[in-house]
Amino acid sequence: MIWSVAITILLAAAPALAEEKLAVIAVADPPEGPSPALAEMAQQVRAACRERASGVEEVAEMRARLLGAAPGATLPELERAYQGALAAFEALKFESSARTLRAIIEDLEKLPESAEAYQQWIRAHLRLGAVERVQKHGAPARAAMARVAEMEPAYAVDFVQYPPSFLLEFEEVRRQVLARPRRKLTIDSTGEIGRAFVNGKYVGTTPVTLSLPAGRYRVGAERDGRRAPEIRVDLEEADRSLRVDVALAAALRIDRGPGLALAAENRAAGVVRAGAWLDVERLIALSTAQARESSFLDGAVTEGSSFLHGAIYDVRRGALLREGRVRVDGGGIPPGHAAALASFLLSGKPVSPVTPVDRKLVDLTPLAPGSGPGAVDVAARSPRPAWLRPAAFTAGAVALGLAGFATYEAISAGNANRSADAMLRPDGNFVPGVDRATYDRQRADASSAQTAAYMSAASAIVFAAAAGVLGYLSRDERWAPVVRF
Repeated sequence: MIWSVAITILLAAAPALAEEKLAVIAVADPPEGPSPALAEMAQQVRAACRERASGVEEVAEMRARLLGAAPGATLPELERAYQGALAAFEALKFESSARTLRAIIEDLEKLPESAEAYQQWIRAHLRLGAVERVQKHGAPARAAMARVAEMEPAYAVDFVQYPPSFLLEFEEVRRQVLARPRRKLTIDSTGEIGRAFVNGKYVGTTPVTLSLPAGRYRVGAERDGRRAPEIRVDLEEADRSLRVDVALAAALRIDRGPGLALAAENRAAGVVRAGAWLDVERLIALSTAQARESSFLDGAVTEGSSFLHGAIYDVRRGALLREGRVRVDGGGIPPGHAAALASFLLSGKPVSPVTPVDRKLVDLTPLAPGSGPGAVDVAARSPRPAWLRPAAFTAGAVALGLAGFATYEAISAGNANRSADAMLRPDGNFVPGVDRATYDRQRADASSAQTAAYMSAASAIVFAAAAGVLGYLSRDERWAPVVRF
């Protein structure tokens, strides 16, 4: 029974041990970013990773995430959908009209911010409020009208399109919104100035500070047509300050890998932030590099050799796990080199032609634009598999559960023994009403509970030791255990 409890707990923790998501991107110096040749090599390494692991992200999905949520429709299509919602309303198909309007709002919030998209968003909310009101859905109707009043406190409802009763209710909602406490929202950006948006409305260039009614809002930013991921901010209780990553948005090169144009000194931090945008646990960044000295210990590399450099990061910890470089010839990667590099990065095990070298003996610099790629050296750190941390916490949870179960069984055994003792008189005979069978059952229950207590305690010690070992193995980059007992 004890082991069945442990197995049940482990199975409940199985999602934490599920296969991680992995992305592969190309990275090169700004302003051009990755070359078409590097983008092609990234695709080859991605395909090789896919043969060796599940959870490798597809290019289309990566591009959609890096650009922001992929819209389900264009503005002209949403305009036609809005006209369809009006037609459904006029045909008294109110629920159908409301569903269409909610879908329109959802798609508008995924589109790049623009004045036209924002006006459609305002219009759709206002119409949704009217449709919900006709259906006697008071709360949803007022919520839709409040979204308009929050962003446009002086908005004038068209009395031709809406009845007087709706105008009166909108005025009441407006007064309620204006009576809310005011909150200060400060929007800043990383490194570069960006254009900031709240609920799709342009509010100025960063840094910008706004006063808004208490509530929840969508915050976005863009630079040079490239969007930073949207942030949902809660201003119900307090002021907030946000920093949007327009620098990384400007570095995106969607059709090159997809890739990033990042300078070498900012590359690691930018790659990790891109991994967070992609919502992956691990990320492989590929770039080209060139050796300017011929000081390898094994003499396998000569001055001027070019490399395809791969680095794999643990996105959640911001940790570089290992790096590897393989030689490429004639501007492309030789057969088998992509597979070797992928195998090394994923497993950490040396694979020919990938060979470990002393990084201190080699001066590696980014390739100049137009230079060819090329040989193999590797600087690897001992990998810390990502499953170690959830396994450590799971083992710790099992240990605590078993310790609690052992305590319960020990108490039960003591109670059963005391009950059995109470069945005997001082002379050793049974008290009236008690027979031998009843007494023996009580003693057997006490013995069974005592055995379960010992087994549970021993198992708890085993799982606690396992948690300690796994916690030590999952230590962070400062070699500090993440689980301590």
